[in-house]
Parts: sequence; C-alpha cells; structure tokens
Amino acid sequence: NTDDVKKVNRFNPNIAKFRANALVAEDNIINQKLIKRTLEDLGLNITLANNGLEAFSKRKDTDFDIIFMDIQMPILDGVEATAEIINYEEDFSKAHIPIVALTANALKGDRERFLKAGLDEYATKPLVRTDIINVLRKFLEDKIVYEDEKIVEKPKPKPEPQGEDTIKLNSKKYKADILLAKKSSFETKLYIQLLNSLGYTYNSVNSYTELEGLVSANSYKVILFDKELDDLNLEKLSVSIKAVSKDIATYLVLIGDSTQIDDSNDSLYVDELIRSAVNKDLLRLVLEKFL
Repeated sequence: NTDDVKKVNRFNPNIAKFRANALVAEDNIINQKLIKRTLEDLGLNITLANNGLEAFSKRKDTDFDIIFMDIQMPILDGVEATAEIINYEEDFSKAHIPIVALTANALKGDRERFLKAGLDEYATKPLVRTDIINVLRKFLEDKIVYEDEKIVEKPKPKPEPQGEDTIKLNSKKYKADILLAKKSSFETKLYIQLLNSLGYTYNSVNSYTELEGLVSANSYKVILFDKELDDLNLEKLSVSIKAVSKDIATYLVLIGDSTQIDDSNDSLYVDELIRSAVNKDLLRLVLEKFL
C-alpha cells in the first residue's frame, strides 16, 4: 500500500523532501553557499545570518523549523547565541526551535559539550549529506513531503549491433559521472573518499593507458586526471573526448602543482586546473561548475 511505499522510500532524497524553513548562522561566505545549496537540495527554504547576534535577532522575528548554528562566529559565538535564543524562548513562552551545532574542527567530546550548552544536535563541516538527512529526520519528520512518482515507460531495447560495434558496446560496463586518473595509489584513495562523501559516482584508474581505454568506451561528465601520468598527451586526450562524447558534455580537470602545470599550454586543452592540495570544499566547488 501507499504507506509501505513511503516507508521504503523514506530516506530517498529524490522522492522525499523536507518542506521547512531553516536559519543558517555562518560567518564564512563560501561555507554559507555550500550549506545553503546542500539544504536547498533537500527541500529547505534557507535564511542566512552572518553572526550570532544576527541569528538571535532573526530568531526573534521569525519562527523557523530548525536552526544550524556555526560555533565560531564574531560578536556572539554559536554557544552564546544559543543561550540568548533559549532565554528568549523561555521568557516569552515561545516553542523551542531545534538548534544544530556546526563546527569544522571535530574533537572528541564536542557533541556532549554542545548538548550540555543547550544545542540539540551536532554536525561537522563540510556537511555530509547522509548525516544531515539523519539530523533533519530527527527533528522534521512531520515536514517530510513525498513527491509523486511518475511512471516512466521503459524504452524498447535496440537491436544488438554486430562486428566491431558489438565489441565496443560490450566494453561499456562502467557507468559513472566522473573518471578519476591518479598516478599515486595514496592520492587515489584520498580522492575516492572525497568523491564518496560528496555522493558522486566514479571510476578510477592509475595510468594514462587505462584512462584512454575507459574514455574510448564511455561518456563521462568530468575527467579528473594527473599531469604526472606517464605518457600523458593532453592534445590527443582532448581530441578523443570530443570524438566520443557526442551526447554528453565532458569536462577535463587537470591536477598538478605549479611546477608541473604550464598555464599557457595546458589551459588550451582542459576546462579547469587544480594547482593546490585538494580538499572537500575545493573539489565540491570545481565539480559543481560542471555537474
């Protein structure tokens, strides 16, 4: 029945959204954009506050469904702003709005310390989508709205091609948005952890030969690859991408330090250059330009 379907799909953000109003208190502009985008993707309507005092003021003026409170902010920090909000709610008999602490430096005992200070839950920055969904479900279960599922008629299978076309089709066993090509196995693991945390699908290889093989058989939206890959030929790779990716735009992102990358030449063949040590925020911003 319908209820059973909803239980099955309850945690699927493609079907279930949170129709609620959230206040986000964060002083860093980049973090504001990242948090706002993540929460809006889950259906929330976002109001921003640039510091703890502004958050307290906006709480007094508006009844939100949930508040995300950065701990380290100017004027009033997150703990001080939370104390002011709680005092206001008690003094004027207002219903308590759940407040979730946000911090970039996760330390042992933080959650217990923040709960003791009056905050209701704790999350780390950058936001981990699955963790935030669990937090929202905890406080906004009654705000979940299920979108109607549309019945999509499956296309009829195309006739199996013969000869060389058959071989090419059968080689298309990798389905992903991103192709990652890193020479170092350690750095490959680091990027894989970041891509997993950001929720992207990917394939990974460790050589230019493997990169060429997957590019010739698959269409990717973004290809992240090392400048230090042995036998790398940027011009050849760029031409190959244009020849294969006819139905989907594919973007090349070259990774390397300042001694490896030649801006005047490399930029002719790629769409983006990553010169610094990658982190989750940087990778997210790069990928969001193309995905």
